[in-house]
Amino acid sequence: MCSKGKYWKSLLGVLLLYIFFLAACCKEEPEYGYLPSFVSVPDTIFQTMPRYVIAEEGIYTIADTARNAAVSLYSFETGEKQKIFNCSIQGQAVGLGTGGGEKRRLTALFMVYDKDENGNEIYSERSSLLQCYTLEGQLCWEHEIEEESGPEGAYNLFVAQNGRVYVEMRNYLYVFSSEGQLLEQLEYPDGEGYSLGTNDVFACDDTGETYLIRASKGGAVAEDSQYKLYSWDMEKGTLEEQGVVDRKCPVQTMGGKGLFFRDSDRVYQFDPSSGEMTPLFSLTENMISAHKVRNVMRTENGWKVLCADNYSGVGTRLATLEWGVLWETESLYIGAINTTAYNEEAILFNQRHPEYLVRIRDFSNDDPKDLGLTQLQLSLVNKDAPDLVQIWNRETFLNYGRKGWLESLTPYVEKSENIDMDDFIPHVRDTMTVEGELYCLPSTFNVSTLVAPVSAVGDRSNWTIEEFLDFMEEYPNALFSSNTRKEDVSARKVGVLTAALHRGLEGFVDSEHGKVDLNNERFRGLLTRINGLRIDESEGAVSGDAERRIEEGQVLLSEKSLSCLDAICQWERIYGEPVTLIGYPTAERESGGGRLMVSQPLGIVSKSRHKDAAWCYLEESFLKSSAEIEEGFPARQEGLEKLIAQEQKPGNGNGNYSAGFDENGNRGNSYLSRRHTDMIWNAINTAVADDPVLQSIMHIIREETSFYFSGTKSLDEVIEVIESRAELYFNENK
Repeated sequence: MCSKGKYWKSLLGVLLLYIFFLAACCKEEPEYGYLPSFVSVPDTIFQTMPRYVIAEEGIYTIADTARNAAVSLYSFETGEKQKIFNCSIQGQAVGLGTGGGEKRRLTALFMVYDKDENGNEIYSERSSLLQCYTLEGQLCWEHEIEEESGPEGAYNLFVAQNGRVYVEMRNYLYVFSSEGQLLEQLEYPDGEGYSLGTNDVFACDDTGETYLIRASKGGAVAEDSQYKLYSWDMEKGTLEEQGVVDRKCPVQTMGGKGLFFRDSDRVYQFDPSSGEMTPLFSLTENMISAHKVRNVMRTENGWKVLCADNYSGVGTRLATLEWGVLWETESLYIGAINTTAYNEEAILFNQRHPEYLVRIRDFSNDDPKDLGLTQLQLSLVNKDAPDLVQIWNRETFLNYGRKGWLESLTPYVEKSENIDMDDFIPHVRDTMTVEGELYCLPSTFNVSTLVAPVSAVGDRSNWTIEEFLDFMEEYPNALFSSNTRKEDVSARKVGVLTAALHRGLEGFVDSEHGKVDLNNERFRGLLTRINGLRIDESEGAVSGDAERRIEEGQVLLSEKSLSCLDAICQWERIYGEPVTLIGYPTAERESGGGRLMVSQPLGIVSKSRHKDAAWCYLEESFLKSSAEIEEGFPARQEGLEKLIAQEQKPGNGNGNYSAGFDENGNRGNSYLSRRHTDMIWNAINTAVADDPVLQSIMHIIREETSFYFSGTKSLDEVIEVIESRAELYFNENK
């Protein structure tokens, strides 16, 4: 018996070891990545528009308006600002830098003005003074730059790792030793496309070599930019070009070490000797808006990134990226094309819920016909599908919902203690519903509508296509939008047709049954009347045109987005009289109104493994207060009603309502008038979302009618082609 017991114990031990072995083999590998955290830097740090420089310990500032400037440090560790020392010179600070390796110093550049016999500063007579201090405030050296005089310009100051100081002033570059000796002075050659202080960045590579990075081709986004790298040749006394970087923008480093660049998604380190660009970390996944990045710094276990909306420092935030294991948190991924739409909300959610980590995946690309939607759709059926997906437009939404790629939110709403189906603005809820199931929880929306002066159209809120054409024949140059280019009359006629058919196309197309009827008197008359409009080539839309034309007494019909309560008041300020939200024309007047635009909501992907966490994110987004909504109306009925009620109380208005007219024709209320409230609710309650099928047919009509309006095809030819293409579309999409 004893031997049998030992046998079974041995067998059990082997089995347990085998089970442990299988468990170890099957155990999911931990996921590593950066854990982002964010700290807002108080705006009070930058109240006096100071010069500032970033270091590992914090932000050094010196006010550029003070005549006896004080240097202060805002500590990243304590979150407090403390004055360190007063500078020994009375002057206007125009630059501040820190660096020098282990022998860290602060260097400041001042403008020092001569004074008259009364002690008043003479701004036309000045000199430049460079002062170098220890971090404790002891003056190490100073150097007067006598050559800089005359009109004031921009300035750039950089302290390298070896302590050398580089100063840009006007068209000159000065190089000083770590002890304050002027080593070289260089006048930049003409024709460099030089923009001092705007695009220039100084940085040191890992060897300590200093480079000047200067824009040679600017662009609104990084992908349109090109930068050249220059190094200082001490023997020749010249700047030597060392390379070119395309499609990326330089990023100033904290402490100056490293040549860092960024595009719209990532930060990279550039090696000028090899020309290699090494990706370092994703901005998108870590919810950092690329255009806000100001400085980066490598830390022992990650990165620090200083982000700001502008170069004054207002709205500054410090992002810390720490490398670690992500399995301690429940990661939620948002798949998106417009990634910046969710940054702020995701950051706040992460701060409130440390048990979750919301991250963003960027699916955008440069293809204007796709934008990245193809890859985004493919991701929804993959094993590593995102948990939440951005709904780019209604066509993609209906496609996702009908194919089962989205989780129905109806059961979540029914179980929720915070949300009920009746909480939604009705049309917004209907827009996010497919075959009776709710698939999105939008937080905001707006209404696109046509705005006209009451003196021209009365106070109507709807009209037929024929009434719209009557108006256009009386005022052929009235329609004003960003698409009404001056030089292209045929394109402006297409714009008139588009306005007529945004809501009126359903009078000619049966999208449900796939039928098109354009070869009739009404549609032919629509095209003929638009083609006969006496459009003036000189009255297209350019910046500032609208107010000028209104001042000259012209009548304008404007396409506007109603997204805030004081919008109508601002439009009435421009028009100088009451306006009406007449909406888009329709086949029957009673069905008229605007276009409902839901602001890129999120849906839960059906393959998500974290659906409860994703619902928590959506629920909080839907329930956020009106004060947290930066643009658009709350999609929650109660939220919008409270917001309107608050703005109707005298004394609670934001001051913009005084530009509008009330129901009695009076101007000057400091609160939201009943007339404007009624207009807003009517616009919301009569607006409908675009039908994707009608939008596709509209695209065909726009393309083909441009040939008729330009005179290259006859009316019969155009109508025949439109109907043929529309029939083909319906056959392909049955």
